[in-house]
Amino acid sequence: MRKFGKLAMTLAVIGLFVLAAPKAVKAEGWVARPEGYYYVYNNGVIATNTTVGIFTVGPTGLITYQEAVEQTNKIIALQQAAATAQTTATAALGATGDFTSLCAQIAGPVASSEKTDIEKIRSLFDYMINATEYKRDYTTPTGNWGPAYAYEALTTGQGNCYRYAAAFAYLLKAAGYDSRIVYGQIHSARGGLTPHSWTEINLNGMWFTCDCEMQDAKKSKYDFFLIPYEQYPIQPLVTQGYLPVNF
Repeated sequence: MRKFGKLAMTLAVIGLFVLAAPKAVKAEGWVARPEGYYYVYNNGVIATNTTVGIFTVGPTGLITYQEAVEQTNKIIALQQAAATAQTTATAALGATGDFTSLCAQIAGPVASSEKTDIEKIRSLFDYMINATEYKRDYTTPTGNWGPAYAYEALTTGQGNCYRYAAAFAYLLKAAGYDSRIVYGQIHSARGGLTPHSWTEINLNGMWFTCDCEMQDAKKSKYDFFLIPYEQYPIQPLVTQGYLPVNF
């Protein structure tokens, strides 16, 4: 471990690895061996032929130290690029001074209609699905990315789960509903957990999930509209934090 101390520190700082001596492993996580890293599930099985976080492991489950360094550097570069893009988007947001007006323009007619609350929320949910196209982005954002990501999705009509969740949350807020952006992890079809974001709305003192990005992806196969966590179709869904929604 002393030989790879610098690498281990780098990986730990950006939160991509949980390092432990093999005999000390009791929880699921990355394990350091002389030849590299393995991801070991809590039942002792090594992950193979799958993606764990941003790393893809092959049939042996091994990621060599060199591969770890290269992939880590790539992720750091992506995070830096994302931070720059977010700063640019935020600047554009402030320059236009039009974000609030944009949300009001979209949500206003729905809010003032004679529809029920459920129908209004559904109208905005469907608007996001119909007006937005999924655009893949492997970067996990940090900081208060909500306004910039919402603005980007509403003006470009593109985005990943973070942008869908943020835009929908702000449209709900513009329509007069108590909403918040949630970020965390969800079960990956390739195994393990993968970063994800969705929206919550408070109705009569209870928080419900609304995941318009996942609804857009799965179409009518599952229902991701206004459901409690225990009924969310894909499990586990792990909440790690919230972003407030304010104009």
